[in-house]
Amino acid sequence: MRILVVSDMHRRKSNFEKVLERHSDIDEIFFLGDGVDDAEEISSFFKGKRFTLISGNCDFLSKYPSTVMCEICGVKILATHGHTYSVKSGTQNLLNAALENGVRLAIYGHTHIQKAEYIKGVHIICPGALGGGEGGPGYAIIDVTPNGIVPNLLRL
Repeated sequence: MRILVVSDMHRRKSNFEKVLERHSDIDEIFFLGDGVDDAEEISSFFKGKRFTLISGNCDFLSKYPSTVMCEICGVKILATHGHTYSVKSGTQNLLNAALENGVRLAIYGHTHIQKAEYIKGVHIICPGALGGGEGGPGYAIIDVTPNGIVPNLLRL
């Protein structure tokens, strides 16, 4: 199972469209907030793909939740924008939530900084920001296989 993780588009829809066109082999797409209305619009053009949309701190009055837990290929996933876990101060709160809920993959945005950690059996991944961040627009591709979880941090 191949998962695309993007966050913090901040009105730069063309960046999201470029990533989707570049990676046609994606099975699941997680948009982790800050531009969820634009992500919803884009998702309507990619009907064959499954989108999970999450609201961020800049998505005022959004109908989408700020955190979702789900399971893909037997791997429990916690997906969040991250502001409710104070990720700008570190990932300890997010790690604690993951451990309490048996999560093996925690994905978040908000910081605009790409980061991949593996702590206490949990992959904690921030894809960076499609709207630009440290090092330019970034995103993540995560392969979930019977042999494990393989995250890749990429640049547009």
